[in-house]
Parts: sequence; structure tokens; C-alpha cells
Amino acid sequence: MLRKKKYIYDYLHLIMNILLHYINCYVYSGFLCRFGIHLNNFVPAMKRLLFFVLAVAGVSAVKAQNLPDFRWELGVRAGVNTTSLPTGPDMYYTGTKSTWNPIYAASLNYNFTDKWQAGIDMSWSNWSTTGSWMQSGTNGQTAANTNVTFVLAQPSVSFMGRINRLIPIRDAYTEYNKANLYFGIAFGMQVATNDGANAYSTVNEPVLSTYHYGYGIGYASGVQIGYDYYIWPNLGINVEAAAREAYIWTNDSKLNRMNSEYNIFYFPLTIGIKCRF
Repeated sequence: MLRKKKYIYDYLHLIMNILLHYINCYVYSGFLCRFGIHLNNFVPAMKRLLFFVLAVAGVSAVKAQNLPDFRWELGVRAGVNTTSLPTGPDMYYTGTKSTWNPIYAASLNYNFTDKWQAGIDMSWSNWSTTGSWMQSGTNGQTAANTNVTFVLAQPSVSFMGRINRLIPIRDAYTEYNKANLYFGIAFGMQVATNDGANAYSTVNEPVLSTYHYGYGIGYASGVQIGYDYYIWPNLGINVEAAAREAYIWTNDSKLNRMNSEYNIFYFPLTIGIKCRF
């Protein structure tokens, strides 16, 4: 038994090092370094997270549990998303109030057992805040407070891997589980697309109305909880709530690169359909 556990540990450690080598050599050197992201600064944290995910998946795969009714799940969702105010840039350019924006997502999951699944998830949503800003007009005089929209990402796109603990719900009248309650963790890449341009209102005289951050890239992690209810064996309804924290490095050259790095929380609430096969 001890020998078997050692082989499992060595196997997980090998996979973890291969993944980190791939990220460092191909993703970092070819893309992330353009934004000044130094992967070595958070490799220890990534190692711990990767080992945890791989260990849970590995133990779940070898531990005797019930086989799932279906191996694969494919889902699409839509809903609303809001963010916290970003921290890191000058507070003058973060706004004072968060806004709600539409969010769209898709996921593909693989069920190892009836209680554990792992998969990938992609989401798309705008990030923006608003705030009142005292500005000066073109004639040099101080203008009245104007409402400014701060667009952090238009859109922000996430590519995340995740692992969920399932709680299957069955009844006495069907041969398959009618519903699943699940909760889990996620980790992956966050891309904030934007053009860095500003927009001006010219009702009276030109004043700033929309401030755009520059495009950027980073990583995100978080948790999710959801519920699946299957109307038919292969088709059901899904609702999910999640909380994510993202760290973004941008290519924003305005204001002496004042807004070139920030972190932010976002909270998607979605509903959709899911098919399994």
C-alpha cells in the first residue's frame, strides 16, 4: 500500500512539473512577458494549487466510488456580472460605484465518478464602474461634476480549469440522478481586452465621459456553487453563482502607466442549459 501511494505521489509530481514547464517555456516566453509578468514570483502558489487539484483528481480516480450515469457534460449559460472597484491603480481612476453587465459562459466537464468532476470553463463579460469627476473645461475653468464611466475591460474573457464536488440527488421513480448540487474551485487565465481610448461629451464643452483602461492579461481563481436539474436524462437546466479574484497586468501607457496593474473581484450569476452524454 505504501509503495502504491508513493507511485501516485511521484506520478502527480511529474505531471505538475510538466504543466509548469509548459506554462513557463511556451506561454510565458511567447506571450505573457510582453506585459512584464514574472511567473517565478507566483510559481510556489501555482505548485500548491496544481498539486491540490491533481491530488484530488488522482485520488478520486483510484478510489472506489460509484460510476456516473453519464461521463461528459456540455453547458451554455447567460446571466449578469458585477465587479468590485479595482485596487492597484490611482484611486482617482477607479470610480466609486460598480455596474452590472451581461455575462455569457460555456463549460465542458468530465465526471470521474458520481461525486467528482473536472472541466474547463470560458466566460465573456464587460467590466466597468462609474464615478463623479470634477473636470476642467477647454477654457481652463472648472466644470461641474460629471459622471464618468471607467471601462476596465470590453470584454474580459476567462479560460479556467475547475474541479467540482458533486452531490447527486436521486428519486425512486427514475434510473438516473435527476439533479446534482455541486461546489468547487477554479483557476486559469484572464484576458482584459480594451482599446485604451477615451470618449468625450460635448453637450456644453468637451469633458471626459468614458475612460478606457488598456488591454491586459493575468490570472484568476475562485469558487463556484451550482445546481443541475434534468428534465430528460440528457438535457437539464443549470444555475450557478461564482466568486472570482483576478490579477491583471495591462499595457496602459496613459498617466505614466498609473493603471498598468490591478486586481479585482467579480461575481457572475448565470442560468443555462446542460446536456450530458
